[in-house]
Amino acid sequence: MRTKIYYMAALLIATVFAAVYYFNTDDSNNKIVCQSRHTLLHDGFRLDSNFGFTLANDKGELTVHAIAAENGVQSQVGRVINFTYVKNNDVYILKNQYVEYLSTDNSKGSNVDFHFPAFFYEAGKELALKIEYDKYHNPVIYLHNMPMFYCKRYNHV
Repeated sequence: MRTKIYYMAALLIATVFAAVYYFNTDDSNNKIVCQSRHTLLHDGFRLDSNFGFTLANDKGELTVHAIAAENGVQSQVGRVINFTYVKNNDVYILKNQYVEYLSTDNSKGSNVDFHFPAFFYEAGKELALKIEYDKYHNPVIYLHNMPMFYCKRYNHV
């Protein structure tokens, strides 16, 4: 009798794990995790940035760490933008849900946000991206049909 209970318990546990595995909605083949560096120069303004993109299951996160310099004054940018997105083929429409300013971000009094689309600093704003893949299957992220971010790494997480 005791052996029968052990077998039933093992069968129940195996069934639960199989159900969780089967009904898991996480499709790792559609997950994009990458990093990219970008430098912007515009009329004496310089922004050296590191961007971290994570997109999966209609939501994502964009981490921005940057140093801005203008007229000899430097500011740091450190923020995490949480967003949802709608995908149509290789075009993604991202909608900012909220921005978390990290403790290192002291860019409030600078012109940094002037050089970013509103998506980077204002909840509810949208940004359209196009993501294509190079011959090595690395994502290349386009803004306004211009390649802006060549991803250093592509992972199936």
